[in-house]
Amino acid sequence: MGDTSITITDSGYRQVPTTGAESVQANSGSAVTLKSASLSVNMTTLLNDEATKQFVSDVDTNAFTFGEVDKGGLNMPQWKVEGILDMSLSADQTILANLIECVQTKGFKKLGTTNDADSTIFLRWTDTTPVTSINVRVKSFSCKQEADTEMAKYNLVLVETN
Repeated sequence: MGDTSITITDSGYRQVPTTGAESVQANSGSAVTLKSASLSVNMTTLLNDEATKQFVSDVDTNAFTFGEVDKGGLNMPQWKVEGILDMSLSADQTILANLIECVQTKGFKKLGTTNDADSTIFLRWTDTTPVTSINVRVKSFSCKQEADTEMAKYNLVLVETN
């Protein structure tokens, strides 16, 4: 497998499919290559996992049940990108600025790779065809730099959108 990096591109479009005019785009719409990044996905069901009182024949049994399903389906998948930036490098400072701009702009983003032909990052479990990008919205971004170090750790949480 060749070298593959994770990228994020601001589409500038507020909805999928892309209709209407583009809004402001982070990094002028060019892909931002995320340095030293790892990617994970989290999928959850719409399961009510809070305790509920159980009633039998309209009588309070004082018993609690757990894991009651009140809805069917899935929450949208959440993608988490974690990485490290060297804040002594102007290129890494630019990456940080672009990530902050991605949070501030309204368009959906495209999560992708720099080497889609060789990459297995976006293989779906229902298919073996590589997906070249996933449409996402930024849920949260955090960055932490400790004193006396030039290294900064960042976390980018993205929610898949359609």
